Parts: sequence; structure tokens; C-alpha cells
Amino acid sequence: MEEMVARTRHAVGSLMRGITPWIRQILRFLALPYCMVATVDRRECPRSGLAIAADMLHIFFQLGYYPDNYGKCRLWEVPRGDWRLYFGSGYNPFQRARLSREVQRPGYGTMFADKQVAQIVTDAMGIPGPRCHGYIAAGQAVQDFVAGMDRSAVAADELIVKPVLGAAGRSIYKIELEDGTTRILDGQGRLITEPVKVLETSIVQEVVRNHSDLARINDRSLNTLRMLTFLTRDGRSRLLSAFVRFGVGDSVIDNWSAGGVAVGVDLATGGLQSRGLNKRGQAVPVHPTSGVEFGEVAVPCWQDAVAFAERVQAEFPFYRMLGLDVAVTPDGPMLIEINESPDLVLQEQTSGPLLKDPMVLVEFDRHGLLTHSMARHLADDVARARNLLTDDAAG
Repeated sequence: MEEMVARTRHAVGSLMRGITPWIRQILRFLALPYCMVATVDRRECPRSGLAIAADMLHIFFQLGYYPDNYGKCRLWEVPRGDWRLYFGSGYNPFQRARLSREVQRPGYGTMFADKQVAQIVTDAMGIPGPRCHGYIAAGQAVQDFVAGMDRSAVAADELIVKPVLGAAGRSIYKIELEDGTTRILDGQGRLITEPVKVLETSIVQEVVRNHSDLARINDRSLNTLRMLTFLTRDGRSRLLSAFVRFGVGDSVIDNWSAGGVAVGVDLATGGLQSRGLNKRGQAVPVHPTSGVEFGEVAVPCWQDAVAFAERVQAEFPFYRMLGLDVAVTPDGPMLIEINESPDLVLQEQTSGPLLKDPMVLVEFDRHGLLTHSMARHLADDVARARNLLTDDAAG
């Protein structure tokens, strides 16, 4: 009897996992009008509303993914024939189902989503990261935590407070300790004079400093690299794409969702692309605060950063795709966070389509990450990519 119940539960679970993406895709279809109106900045896009609608319907029905990347990736600037090379959002129904099944199994995601767990794990592995000075319990005031600290154990004069389960730069505070006084700033750099209680358990870490080459663009926030890594079928750790995020104005955080600017990185050289992009896909050729031209800057210690990111990915063979937030400090690369479900639209917005790289295309095909529509449209590309990689290996 127990065996029959277990089999029934397994069958029902499998059925639900199978039909859930279709249900969600139907909901996405119903949301297409919203996508057409709300996700494209008409000041940037020269195409008519009718043309935008036609483009999005082509993406949804022909290429098989929800076109929420149309505005952010500025697809009107990309030849339509190249749209098939975009993987789209990893949160879309069919992409999410395949990623969860093949490379980002949900049961392991807590290790990275919870900053407290991630801190314990990475410290045990000897992966360089910010020093932790404790945790603030939900409902406790930041000022009360500071009052109870052993100042002699804190070498740094600045600390950062982040929710252990937070994302997108929300509920972040900065603590400045100087000459026996304490100043609390919110994520936008505004001074807080009243006691501020954290809404959830938060981690307290030392503030990490930028390498001077990145500090000259913006030194108000830590400017981090988002590095998308992947573990291939043959066990090689590879960097798939990367971009740098810069805070703007007095903001102490660099998050794209908090007003920051993201700039793609050339994987071969570490050079920044000539323009950055904000969350809505608006082009930004220079840093809005410092005026530094992005195209004149290269990521310092780039090869060290690549080797560091690939080393971190190799430490987690059970989770084959990670979004690593890496700081380049005066002492070299340092891990700030691990994102278990990185935003792939942002990767493609800043660095171009993921599937344009033959290695990425072949690996995504091998892992079953291409949806049925993608596989159909990319069949010839996959064949050419396999031949190219075979020739390169033979050569």
C-alpha cells in the first residue's frame, strides 16, 4: 500500500512539473500586451507600436520565449535573424524548467540564496571574501548592534549590512565608524538619524575597497563583476559572460535594480564595452557621475578574476551554473556573493546573446537547456558549432 501511495505521489508530481510550464506560458501570453507597453522605452526605440507588437509575437510564437528581453536587449538594433541566439530570461517557464532539472537544481539553491550559509561554506573552502562581524536579528536596531560590538575586533572603519535572504540591493545599510562616532547610511547614501530596525536577519561585513582602476569611475559603491560560470559535461569550469556594475551618485550599492549602470566585458581582454546600460535598456556612454568613458577602461587583474571565478564554480559540481559577484580589490579578486539563479537577460543585455558562442551553444544543447522551439531554430547552428569545436580540438 505504501509503495502504491509513493508511486502515485511521484506520478502526480511528475505530471504537475510537466504541465506547470504550460500553464505559466499561457499566463505569459495573456501578459503580452503589458510586455509591449511597459518593457520598451519608446524614447529609445524608433519602431512603431505595431512593429514592436509584431516583433514580440514573432519571438513568442516562433522562437518560443517570452519577449521581456526585447527592450532591455534593444533587439530592434539586432538583425532579426540573430534573435534566435538569445536564450532569454531564465525565469521564463520552459527555460526555468530545464535549468532547474539539468543545472540549477532547486534543492541546492539555499546554499547560495542564504548569505549566512554561503558565508560559512565559502569560509570553510578558503575562498576569499569579506570578513563577517556577526548578524543582526530581525527586529533589532542597527544602532543597538553597533553599541554591543567589540570595537577592538573591528579593524575596518566601514561595515555593510545586508539581509541574508535579500536581493536587488534592498534593505542595505552602511555603518561608518570614525573617532568613536557612528553614522548609519541607507542604500542611497542618505544619513539615518532615527533608530532603524532590520526587517529580517542581516549579515554584517567589512566594506570591500575597489581597485584604483575601478575606483576612478565610481568609488562611492563597490563596483562588482557579475560573472556567469558554467561546468561543462567534461568537468571544465568556464566563464560564459561578464559585466561590471557601477553605482551612481551617492548610492552605496551598485545593483542594476537600484539605479546602477551595467557594462559588458570583453572576455578575451577584460576591456569594457563603449556603452553601459541601465535597467530599462537605455544606453549610457559615460558614467553619469564621474563622466569617465567606459570604453577607455579595462578590468584590472582580469585573467586573475577569470581564474578565480572558474575556481569557485569548480567547487560546486552539483550546481553547474552560477552568477558570481566578484570584487577586484587592491589585493586581487574577492567573492562577494553567489547568485543561484542569475538574471540571464541582464547577461545578454550587456554582453550579447549567450548562444552566439559555439561552446555555450553546444553545452546548452548537451544539457538539454534548449527549448523545443530553440532546438528547432538552432539545429544548423548547433551542427556548425560542434564541427568548429571538433576542428579546434584537432588543431
